[in-house]
Amino acid sequence: MKVRDLLEKHIEPLKLEDTVGVALARMGVYGLETLPLVSEEDMFLGMVKKVYLEGLDAHMPLRKVVEKLAIDQRDAVKEKEHIYEAFNKAYSTDARIVAITDEDGKYVGVATEHKLMKSFMGCFSFTEPGSIVVLRIAKRDYSLQRVAGIVEQEGASVLSSILHNAERDDDILLTLKINKHDPTDIIESFRRHEYDVVMIFSPIEHRDTIKERLEHLMGYLDV
Repeated sequence: MKVRDLLEKHIEPLKLEDTVGVALARMGVYGLETLPLVSEEDMFLGMVKKVYLEGLDAHMPLRKVVEKLAIDQRDAVKEKEHIYEAFNKAYSTDARIVAITDEDGKYVGVATEHKLMKSFMGCFSFTEPGSIVVLRIAKRDYSLQRVAGIVEQEGASVLSSILHNAERDDDILLTLKINKHDPTDIIESFRRHEYDVVMIFSPIEHRDTIKERLEHLMGYLDV
């Protein structure tokens, strides 16, 4: 799946001739803290943040205050890139929208937080029934085939997996979506094989426990 599959064009970008007041008003209309800024030729210039506009003269064109806006042309992803790049950009910039450009840097639209999350859930089968397990594994011992084999021995399957960095450089975190509501026997098997189970998310758990563990899980999903 490519970034262009996330493309939305209903959010109007800011232009250099727009005033500070216009920029703030448009952010209010969209309910956003950031908006893309483009040149007269629609080349992407960066993301304008509300925090940098506040306190400026509302009648001042953005062209005259652009050096105060801390914009960066790297705050965009290209439409032909994989959607993982959009996930990474949204996470690193803590923005609700991600600007999308063509190969030449021309602005073509945005990917919204809602569409990113929907695609994220679909990519990793999070909407499929089952449970989620996070393992901490030493890099030298990592083998997805071995992990999947342990799951299959317990009568289940790995629907999807995400590999990401752990706090220690020698370890990795492996997030597994498994097609089994109750992963208890799988967890016990992992522990018998000396895997460090750091997180479990199962729909059979108490609602409060689910909420707490989901919040922890999203902290681990640094994609």
